[in-house]
Amino acid sequence: MTSLYFLSRYRDFYEYIPIEELYYYGKTKYQEVIIAKNSVFGTFLVLDGKLQSAEVDEYKYHEAITLPALVVHDDPRKVLVIGNGEGSMIKYLTKFSLERIDWVDIDEEVVLLCKKYLPYSYKGEDSRVKFFAMDGLEYIKKTNEKYDIIYFDLTDPSEENPLSNVLYSIDTAAIIRERLDDDGIFVSLAYEKVNNKWRKSAEYLKNIFSIVRYYGVWIPSFGSYVIFVFASNKYDPLEISKEKIENKIRELELKYYNSLNHKLMFSLIF
Repeated sequence: MTSLYFLSRYRDFYEYIPIEELYYYGKTKYQEVIIAKNSVFGTFLVLDGKLQSAEVDEYKYHEAITLPALVVHDDPRKVLVIGNGEGSMIKYLTKFSLERIDWVDIDEEVVLLCKKYLPYSYKGEDSRVKFFAMDGLEYIKKTNEKYDIIYFDLTDPSEENPLSNVLYSIDTAAIIRERLDDDGIFVSLAYEKVNNKWRKSAEYLKNIFSIVRYYGVWIPSFGSYVIFVFASNKYDPLEISKEKIENKIRELELKYYNSLNHKLMFSLIF
């Protein structure tokens, strides 16, 4: 067995992660990549020293970020995903009767490595899925498409990451609003740690959208809650009925998301 020290999801402590099998280690044009396996996490992905996902609980993260918007929206047809190198969100999206799924990630090499090594990555060949290897901000500035749902599954909001600070900004949110239909929904990560204190990082969305709701899910491999934001000018995820949720997911094989956990996720974040 080999072992690896790597900087955790947060900057103020290190984690010791045993590696039983190392599938890949190298650098792409944009980042350092490790894909490995141990008996606790299963197969896992590390980018630039930070754990991105692990086989043991990635379903909680990806069901939580993907499904609430899909069930709350009455009739989603076109969806845009920016980021999500693992492609796990795409697996869930293809289970719905969407007409178009546009997927943008700057690092195509990571996408291909995940497809090869991660058992929970998207490996399908769905004609509705269109992949674009480019910067997400550049894409939304240039595209003329209108979407029902736009997802940001990107690097964490951070005072140390200028790229993230641009993406998590009111200027970017204004562009996102232009790319959404009138009843569209925007979902993104929504937390950051500044001066050793946690704070909600999507308050600027309240200047763009009339409904902004935070929600969260505990991810054991991260050792913390992950907080997302749901923003819309029509849909309030707190008002959806149990029946609507269960009807929309009845035929899906899910491990975490259901009407009870929907309510819990949106009720635990203030």
